Amino acid sequence: MVAGPSSDLTFNVKADKPQLQKLVKANTLDMFVQQDIYGGETDGGDYLNDKASDVPFYFFLSPQGITNQTIQEYRANQTYRSYETIVIKDTLPTYEGVGGQTLTATFDPAKNPGWTNNGDGTVSYTVTNPDPASGGAETTLRNVRLRLSFPNAKFKNGNKQIVHSNNVELTMTPYQKGPSEPDTVLTDDVPFTLTSELVPAGMFRKMPIIVVGFACSLRLTT
Repeated sequence: MVAGPSSDLTFNVKADKPQLQKLVKANTLDMFVQQDIYGGETDGGDYLNDKASDVPFYFFLSPQGITNQTIQEYRANQTYRSYETIVIKDTLPTYEGVGGQTLTATFDPAKNPGWTNNGDGTVSYTVTNPDPASGGAETTLRNVRLRLSFPNAKFKNGNKQIVHSNNVELTMTPYQKGPSEPDTVLTDDVPFTLTSELVPAGMFRKMPIIVVGFACSLRLTT
């Protein structure tokens, strides 16, 4: 007897990985050249004093290779998954303080509701939105803010400003995750300079270069 054709079909679904953009002091998705970020007052010289100003950091996803599209354009591209949860793990920047000691950016829980200090130099935040019709966790991600400050930071050497860096990692769980489907892990870092002078609001984006500006090297791991 010859067996008939099987009615069982197996589908392998492939989804593209999005790109993570980390921003500092962002208020638009326009691209700027690198700008200074106001870090607080100085008593003169190369250091800020202890009257530090909060520096806000932002996060969003965009299609691969695209640095100026909005999340709506990302969601409209059906080759990307929707995500139910996104865990943000941010590494607190270190910097040189008065006297040459290494300091860590100040994380104030009162100014960062929902964030957890992990006690190892990192802080975490979990974004949850199980409803893809409302944009999923990837849309909710854009509402998250991380506010850090840099008291007594050395922000320049004479006339040359010091470039600082802040790194973030996202672990994203897809909506209705398949039994063998991995989480998506993205990383990004944003370089920035501090100043004691008030400057217009701008933003840093990491590009080959997530805007006050960058040549971003995006690292993706699973």
